Amino acid sequence: MRDVLINADRLEDMMLVSFTDITERKQAEQRLRHMAQHDALTDLPNRVLFDEHVSVALATARREGSRFGLMFIDLDHFKKVNDTMGHRIGDLLLLEVSQRLRQAVRESDIPARLGGDEFVVLLQHVHHAGDALRVAEKIRTRLGEPFSIENNIFSISASLGIAIYPDHGKDSISLARNADTAMYHAKQSGRNAITLSESGAAA
Repeated sequence: MRDVLINADRLEDMMLVSFTDITERKQAEQRLRHMAQHDALTDLPNRVLFDEHVSVALATARREGSRFGLMFIDLDHFKKVNDTMGHRIGDLLLLEVSQRLRQAVRESDIPARLGGDEFVVLLQHVHHAGDALRVAEKIRTRLGEPFSIENNIFSISASLGIAIYPDHGKDSISLARNADTAMYHAKQSGRNAITLSESGAAA
């Protein structure tokens, strides 16, 4: 807070004006809000912020009769990297994965990290399953390319599961459950695969 003396023509007209510079405080609040809503390692939205985005997408889809999708992504054999190379290299790999994920999705899509080697994408403007599958294939291809980290070459893959509103769920919980189930089916089928949910929405 600063005090400013405003001098008028006459002494009796002098007044003291106080004002506070709140810019620094606002910036601190914004930093704290960002930290609370984003993953510390990758700076992708975390589960809290992602759930907010899904709620907005769900409300919009219900109002407009539109579609959107949820894609769950799990890295194949990531634990082996952590166990053999250590968590620091594992974190660098996750950081590179997040960057490739950002590059692979469409501008309207929202990728997030749920934790560990699990990622999720909100697929907006999905008119039919093919829209979601094309994005998934692009992600699968990018993550299947070799990673070079500190003179080490890593080859990993990803298993992806997709659920689409309202075909595979009419609320966020059922959509997430069905996308997660589809992802595990992709893993069970041999990994490095994409699976579209087969679960129908409850009436």
